Amino acid sequence: KPDPQTRLLLAYAHNNLGALYQDIGDHVAAFAEYTTALAYNPNCHITWKNRAAIYHATVQPSPDPQVPPPQHKLIFADCLTATDQDWHEVKGFKRGAIEYEVEVRNINGGYCAYFAGNL
Repeated sequence: KPDPQTRLLLAYAHNNLGALYQDIGDHVAAFAEYTTALAYNPNCHITWKNRAAIYHATVQPSPDPQVPPPQHKLIFADCLTATDQDWHEVKGFKRGAIEYEVEVRNINGGYCAYFAGNL
């Protein structure tokens, strides 16, 4: 089992590989790299956000327009985990403290997770 410093380096390396795969459109390989990175460091909010972007990029429309696609739950779960890991981005904010929504939007070719609603 790698020591803590090596685990962090491996997590960063796999996150960066995932980003490279995402850039060339290989979402399957990107997802695998992000998941591997999270196995080494489940506290990396950047990787959780990146994996949510993969879910968003590969979302398939629901056959019933009244029911959201199942990937929406996965996007939401990864964004919530990212928030829990890096909650200081929004002072005093933590899951369960207040109601909120997380939206993931494509902005200038990149995906951005942000909080919507009245915070």
